[in-house]
Amino acid sequence: MSPSSSPSYLCIIVSFIIVIVTSGKKKDGEAKPGSAASHHLPIETHHSLHHPFDVSMPYWKYGGSTVATESFIRLTPNAQSRQGWLFNEFELQSNDWEIELHFEVKSDYHIGGDGFGIFILNDTFHPRRNKGHNYLAGSIFGLTERFQGFGVIFDTYDNDGNRDNPTVYAVKQERTKMQQWNHDNDMADNMVKIPATKDADYQCTNNYRNVDNHRVILRYINNDLHVYLKSINGENYEYCFSVNIGINSKKYYIALAAMTGQVADKHDLFLLSTRYLDASDSQKIDDSRMKR
Repeated sequence: MSPSSSPSYLCIIVSFIIVIVTSGKKKDGEAKPGSAASHHLPIETHHSLHHPFDVSMPYWKYGGSTVATESFIRLTPNAQSRQGWLFNEFELQSNDWEIELHFEVKSDYHIGGDGFGIFILNDTFHPRRNKGHNYLAGSIFGLTERFQGFGVIFDTYDNDGNRDNPTVYAVKQERTKMQQWNHDNDMADNMVKIPATKDADYQCTNNYRNVDNHRVILRYINNDLHVYLKSINGENYEYCFSVNIGINSKKYYIALAAMTGQVADKHDLFLLSTRYLDASDSQKIDDSRMKR
């Protein structure tokens, strides 16, 4: 019997082929933000917004300068001193979830502002507890400074002159730990800075202004918040930051808000998708490998 036809030789060849095929499949199925491999549960429609929008907004309450059309939701126009907000009236049924938002922050001015935020709030400011068209508005990028919960802030205007805006970071406030908000230093005293893992970042600079259909993904799992932004030069997502929030967000609510000041951008939303995560999703994305 020749060496090429011996059983042991054939086993080696077959094993080698299996290793190559298996390795290829693992690489193709690698979990990345926004990929099918990063989650497995369906989109929760009552927590989501998709084109064409239902202008009656059956699952949402909005106020201030917010306007709903079939094509987009505009939190603020590019006009001075405007505040607009949007509140999802259905509570989250899981502490672990993912939100994907498609948005645009634009104007023809060289300098824009002020910014916007995606918030997770307790029921203190649920519409059933509050009356008035603009009860939720305030100075925290369009949201009341008395909010309870946490949020991801897109801080466009450079108040402190450090030339590091637009900046993306997280803020947090609880009933027993109310903040003294400091806009003058771009919320440096108010940011959540507890890393989700060793050496994790707590903010990033991202030039999202005047970009068409920009995108962000928030993943909240095991009380840690992970934020990823679409690359300016491609369709893939890049790591922004990951911090420990330490709030059980089950029975909290999704809200968005935006604000303009003396400088102004329009803040438009084109898609918001929410899905729940579970324990099997917790280790699927490796932030350390994505860090720039």
